[in-house]
Amino acid sequence: MKKLLKNLIRFSLIFNPIVTASCTKWQEAPFDDKLLKAKNDNSRIIGLKDEECSKLNLDQLKIFIEKTDKIRLKENFVLEGVQKEKGDLILKISGKKYSLKSLLKSLDNVWGKLENNYQVREKDNIRIIEKGKGKTDVSMFFENDNLEFKNKEYFEYYKEIFRSKYNDLLNVNKDLPDLQLILQKTFLGNGKFSLRHNQLNSNLLRIENIFDKDAILNQFKEYFEDQVTFYLKAYKIVNKDNLEFDRLVVTIKEKENNNNKQFLKINVDMLDKSGVSLLNNEQKNKIFYLTDFQDTNERYHSFKKYGNFEIDSSLGDKKEKSLFNEMFKDATLNFEKNIFNISDFDSLMHPLKPYLSFNLNSFMQFFNAYKDEIKINLVDKNYEAVLENIEFDKLLNNSHSIGKATVKITNKQNKKSSKTNWFTIDFTNAHKHIFDGFYIQNKLDCDNLNSDEYFSYHINKGVDANNELILPKGIVASEFYEKNLKDIVNFVIYQNRESLSIWNNKKMSQNSVLEIIQNKEKFEKILSTLISQYVLKFFINNEKLGYKNLIKEVKVTIDSDNDYDVLKYGVGKLPIKIDFINHDNEDMIDGISEKNRKFLLGGFIGFNFSDVDAKVKSLSEGDLEKPLKDKTPPFLLDI
Repeated sequence: MKKLLKNLIRFSLIFNPIVTASCTKWQEAPFDDKLLKAKNDNSRIIGLKDEECSKLNLDQLKIFIEKTDKIRLKENFVLEGVQKEKGDLILKISGKKYSLKSLLKSLDNVWGKLENNYQVREKDNIRIIEKGKGKTDVSMFFENDNLEFKNKEYFEYYKEIFRSKYNDLLNVNKDLPDLQLILQKTFLGNGKFSLRHNQLNSNLLRIENIFDKDAILNQFKEYFEDQVTFYLKAYKIVNKDNLEFDRLVVTIKEKENNNNKQFLKINVDMLDKSGVSLLNNEQKNKIFYLTDFQDTNERYHSFKKYGNFEIDSSLGDKKEKSLFNEMFKDATLNFEKNIFNISDFDSLMHPLKPYLSFNLNSFMQFFNAYKDEIKINLVDKNYEAVLENIEFDKLLNNSHSIGKATVKITNKQNKKSSKTNWFTIDFTNAHKHIFDGFYIQNKLDCDNLNSDEYFSYHINKGVDANNELILPKGIVASEFYEKNLKDIVNFVIYQNRESLSIWNNKKMSQNSVLEIIQNKEKFEKILSTLISQYVLKFFINNEKLGYKNLIKEVKVTIDSDNDYDVLKYGVGKLPIKIDFINHDNEDMIDGISEKNRKFLLGGFIGFNFSDVDAKVKSLSEGDLEKPLKDKTPPFLLDI
């Protein structure tokens, strides 16, 4: 009888994982069953993906759940509160308590990361930001002289701090412990974890008169304090008396005009849970500066480095009709299920990992490969809009950062159609994005803050007599191919080896080579796009200027000789051919023989992973943040 009772208890626990220990009877789950049972990303119940959750800690998750309305509750269920308890978050929903840890089964393997915060350690006079249990002294957030922020762009200020103290790949895409940077980032409202952009009914998407003190106090202050607190909670911040930071409060001082740029001057205080300040008087009195870069056109407020910029004036006489975003102000660009697991244009522009960033060239390749899965969503259902093509445009000083799309609009009632343009800078409504630039040297460890190694709207050699950016010479395709291609392919395959959205809902190692060959058209497109996304970050043009000469695609052909035989090529190895094609659809590597363009891609059923595993063990975490020369696991092999 005791054995039977134990088995019954064990059986009931298996099928009732979401109730906390204090609950003794079964209760209805307040979330959709499909989300709870999902093997991957069942963190969607709180409005995030698993990978996004793993970037945060429990304190930040608590704020995100409390301050947004992204939690996916069933009808008639209400979230009443969130408590942090012993490495878990307890959700109080309609009078009952639920353990978030037991709900998010797909995060079991990384839950330990959520219990850690960022800490800072010194390595060779460079600070490294990493996850751990360590504390960060509050003085670090005040130590930099921010007076010069008034005379610099946000990016320039960031660049100086990064280079002087944090110049390491491990720190890329992490919030540096500098309060001026975090305050301004919050003020601009960008980022995947922006609380106001995750409020479905938010009226804070754009504050028209951001420098109206009453507007700040009445509409913006509470959100602003919550958002800064969210970013600061990435760290466990303490003062010399070991008081621990809990929340930030802002005091608005006054407006200031400096070189025709408006600033809002503020003071801050950082309090513990009891409302006791962590700051000394000098820190409390330090002035911080916020600016929205408003001048002649608030839609494009951030882009004025080489003169005021707005679409209409830049087009001049070329503007013949209303732009798409002027006709449909609430249009959004959404992505159906795809290999990069992005849902919309904003998430594409805020990648979770630095290597997944796009420039205009790589985005155009992605669009051309998967245009049927990229949809325009209109609020007005009487119309249908289709994105037909995207091309380079000289807008913004020919910085290669804004593309011009052609949109076909159809009136569903009378079936009449028309075409107009939509510029990529207007693909999002609340804030504006321009694309990243290009690496311009034939090496993998280019510094994107160095104008000798990187070209973009922000990092460059200035403008010419026509007010266009001075373009770099470029890279010879065959030289890049021979020097860097293997490491890039190795890196991309390693990063995506377990992606279910790529490999037929399985891991790569669970697919046979024959399965891939039988679906070669699908996987040629996948492999071409995965590799192109990174290779097209480089200004590969055979040193010939002009859009047509720029690399357009890394073209992968599977079993190009149509002669696959496991005895000839080996177990778990897929024969592929790799070409570089430019925007004129010309071969860019005619100096490389057909034979030397053919490789074996390992990693499928039966593949011997011993060399891959040995290489991975020899590499550090930082080595796997981006492809580096001779520091990638060997998946791409010579025939």
